[in-house]
Amino acid sequence: MLLDGKGQEFLDSYYEYVGKLYNKEIPISKIANKARVKQTLDEYKVHITKRTKSGSLMSRQAHMELALANNLNVGLGDTIYYVNNGTRKSHGDVQKKKDEVVINCYHVDEKEIENNPDGLGEYNVPRYITAFNKRIEPLLVVFSPEIRDEILIEDPADRPLFTKSQTELVRGYPRRDGDQDTLDEVLTLSDTEIIFWDNVGISPFYMYLDNTMDLVDSEYVNKNNGLVSIPQTV
Repeated sequence: MLLDGKGQEFLDSYYEYVGKLYNKEIPISKIANKARVKQTLDEYKVHITKRTKSGSLMSRQAHMELALANNLNVGLGDTIYYVNNGTRKSHGDVQKKKDEVVINCYHVDEKEIENNPDGLGEYNVPRYITAFNKRIEPLLVVFSPEIRDEILIEDPADRPLFTKSQTELVRGYPRRDGDQDTLDEVLTLSDTEIIFWDNVGISPFYMYLDNTMDLVDSEYVNKNNGLVSIPQTV
């Protein structure tokens, strides 16, 4: 949608999906995390008694904790599916509180996911909406700074209203200083590019079709020619 310049349609789709997340209308098959068993349960029990270089105990692994708590018959290479059902965005899958281990997730049988891909269930709404918003946030660079900070929501009731003109896509307004390259940075070969072209022994301008070099800014052609070992004759 954004590539097609459909800013309003993109926002409508975003708010619709937030609504589905909020109302727990996303199938568990799409929400569930999956993790592969890489050690036996006995090996895991020993692993969590070890300490890191800083002196803290090794982190607990949600899928292995579930395997222990549910007496799952799992072996190396098996996949365990689970869903976070905490109540706050800060509720990780497994939390250590003093001497207590709190499991904020539940096991989902693989057969259930395969046989009922559209099945619904409980999940940590604040946490999953936050994760979704983190994926969406970088895309908002195409919206005007006027509305950019008002777009993301965690509750459908907080959906803002924008005029059609406000949702028109823009360019040249980075999210943060330094996020957007200057024209000079874009058109000048980087150090890694220079190393690549020198290593392969080819001019970086070889891909230009015949009679198209005159369409290129000669200033940058000459500048880049001075940076590589095999220059292009302009």
